[in-house]
Amino acid sequence: MEVVKTIRPRITLIAAIGASVVSAVAIGSVVASHNFAQITGVLCTLGIIDLIVWLLFVEPKIKYDTQGLVIVNPLRIFQADWAAIEKFDTRYGLAAVVGDKKFTAWSAPAPGRREVAKVNARDFRGTPMQGEAFVEPGRIHYVESGKAFWLLDAVRQESTGQTRNVKTSPNWRGLASLVAIALLTYLNLHV
Repeated sequence: MEVVKTIRPRITLIAAIGASVVSAVAIGSVVASHNFAQITGVLCTLGIIDLIVWLLFVEPKIKYDTQGLVIVNPLRIFQADWAAIEKFDTRYGLAAVVGDKKFTAWSAPAPGRREVAKVNARDFRGTPMQGEAFVEPGRIHYVESGKAFWLLDAVRQESTGQTRNVKTSPNWRGLASLVAIALLTYLNLHV
């Protein structure tokens, strides 16, 4: 059986723990104050916050194996065999390039200006970028897009697959969470 590996950003764990702590504290304060009339509003608000955190930070991921790549974004899913992916672009985040189309992964963003300003030539010693006159910030080996780029590009180059299937589809779980957020917002405002 094929082993599927997953790439997620560092912020995923931090966001999930943060949302859990906020939820626990909010529910704990309502229970401790014996103000059970507010429990519906608190639960709706926490549901909205937790769904937004899940949709924007936990759901985005990159899954890959020896056959191909799957990029899961909040509202769309991109699937492609390795032979179909021509290259990876890292200008704004890791993007799989197929023909004249790009599909950027939310889970591997390029670094911001502050992070790029800290880059030093010593950071590239022992890497494929050592001695380069210009290094695209998204390919720096210790940022999210760079880690994913070097890993996925190596897998893509080693792939021997010949099929060139590409598929983009809606992320139904992401769309369902948007509907749930809208429903919880309505309940919170009108109940």
